[in-house]
Amino acid sequence: MPTFDNYLGTSDPLLHLCQYQDKMAVYTHDDLLLCRAFPSSLKGIAYHWFYLLLRNLLRNFHEVTDAFYNQFASLREFQRNDNHLLTVKMKVVLAQRPITLFLMMTNLCSYDTIGLVFIKFHIRIKIVVDV
Repeated sequence: MPTFDNYLGTSDPLLHLCQYQDKMAVYTHDDLLLCRAFPSSLKGIAYHWFYLLLRNLLRNFHEVTDAFYNQFASLREFQRNDNHLLTVKMKVVLAQRPITLFLMMTNLCSYDTIGLVFIKFHIRIKIVVDV
């Protein structure tokens, strides 16, 4: 029987199921063994949850994995795909002092002075990601 990294109920349940099935690959034909060995891969809250299930509620390993995944689905790591890039927005934020804008609007400065003011109080670009 292979050894397992115990699932504590604090990480991605899908990752644990994949690791469990990889280690038990030799026994995939024996559904009863997969069901009986599964609790030995659990620890803490997850182990306690498994033994609170009603007896004879789950009839095969597929039902065990479904119940396990549904119980701990909130811990699943959110994985972004390429479509997430469509939600990224760039926003220009001006980090200027009001006096700079006043001088530009009233033409009280020469263009050289305004250039120096812009160097001192430069425009900052901030990328804002809306999730």
